[in-house]
This record gives sequence, structure tokens and C-alpha cells, in this order.
Amino acid sequence: MLGFIHALSRDFEDMFGKRANLLYINCMHFDLLRRHFSNPNDMSTMMTVLGMTIMISEDAVNPHLARIAHTTRPRHHPGVPGRPANTP
Repeated sequence: MLGFIHALSRDFEDMFGKRANLLYINCMHFDLLRRHFSNPNDMSTMMTVLGMTIMISEDAVNPHLARIAHTTRPRHHPGVPGRPANTP
């Protein structure tokens, strides 16, 4: 399963020019993936090794990848539109 996911990742990057950062997988495939890790309950290590967030969904008939843009919006001071939170 790990080799299959790495192949998917390479194909995704070749196709879109960016790395996937989200893996959709169902419970059965997740159980197969866990067998590749010394601590199958350590989700953090699994996601670090894969370089992706893992989303477990029974709608994922086959494992598939996506890329989600992470955007950070500035926090605003309550009651003062447009003023950053750290401004006095």
C-alpha cells in the first residue's frame, strides 16, 4: 500500500506540478497502510512520512490525492475593522 501511495504521489506531482498534501483513503486501505509502520497507531508519524494529511472516508473507494492550499488570514482587532489584532 505504501508503494502504491508513493506512485500516486509521483503521478500527481507530474500531472499538476505540485505535491499532493491530502490522502483520501478508506478504512480497509488504511489498515493495510498501517502495517508498514512500526507503531501503527502513530498517525503523526504516518502523515510526516507521507507528507500528507490522511482523511479516512468510506466514500474513498480507491485511495486518491488532492492538494489543499493553506491560507492564513490576518486576525483583526475585535470591533475595529481592518486593524490587526496586535495593534494597540
